[in-house]
Amino acid sequence: YSLDLQKRISELQELENKYITLTSKETGKKCFTGSPVIYQKERKTSLETWISKLEKFISVRGNNLNYKKDVELATVKLNNCRKGLEGENFLKQNLLELRDKNSNFNDMIILQDLCFKSPFENDNGYRKNVQIDFLVITRFLIFIFDSKYRTGVETIGENSHITDNMQEYRKDIMEIISQSGLKEKFDIKESNIYAIMVYSGKNEINHAGFSVKSTDRNSGYCEECDEIKYIFNDNLADEIAGVYSHAGRKQKSIGFNELSLNDMCEISNSISDYICKNSYDFNTKCPLCGKDIVKRSGKYGDFLGCTGYKFGCSYIESI
Repeated sequence: YSLDLQKRISELQELENKYITLTSKETGKKCFTGSPVIYQKERKTSLETWISKLEKFISVRGNNLNYKKDVELATVKLNNCRKGLEGENFLKQNLLELRDKNSNFNDMIILQDLCFKSPFENDNGYRKNVQIDFLVITRFLIFIFDSKYRTGVETIGENSHITDNMQEYRKDIMEIISQSGLKEKFDIKESNIYAIMVYSGKNEINHAGFSVKSTDRNSGYCEECDEIKYIFNDNLADEIAGVYSHAGRKQKSIGFNELSLNDMCEISNSISDYICKNSYDFNTKCPLCGKDIVKRSGKYGDFLGCTGYKFGCSYIESI
């Protein structure tokens, strides 16, 4: 999919170069109001892929009592994936509305469902698989959004690995931009990248000993680090506009130059180029246990099976 992404970015850049100087005879204003919004319409997202796999697995194994526990597990995971997809769709809808209604975001670039190997290696030379729901590039900031659908109370601190992952994603994107040479070219700093959790559904956050409801504003603002850690989807447009305005003033005060659409496309291009060379296929992961799926042979022919079968995972796919 990354090649399609890179092609789309190039097409947008060509359009920008072609129409940026054209003006309307009636109004004298520039004709070009293109809004680069890039998400993959012709492929399934990671969650859509797993939903299809789980639905098929349940339909095949559902009536076999030998796989009752696996079907029950698959059903739970399927419901969670459906909720997650609903949250992602809410977030995407709100981002598109933000683009259409707020002039600061008319030309933002939205990259959806990025799956790639981290640019950082651990001591054993392993590079972690990274999956980012949405990466949004604007004139002053780059936003990393991770969508969560919750119907109960989420206690900040109980799932510290989630917030830790968000900060790791921030470093990953910063390193990718740095490797491309654009960090120095555009003087991009880590403070230009915001990693934010976006909660959907009827939700409540237990944060710092008090309860924050989805109707509250600026609920995730942290004065110590001058960042928003989480927001609710219903408030996304206002929250992000506020972050952008505040960050824009701050960036201008330290001499940061506002990015042009060409600059934004160049950053997008560098990220997509990295993904082209370092992507991982979400289809090769088992939706039940997360281990790799490999081609195997049986008495009825070849099939795809989970490598975790030795540990009790019975997930298979027909070829």
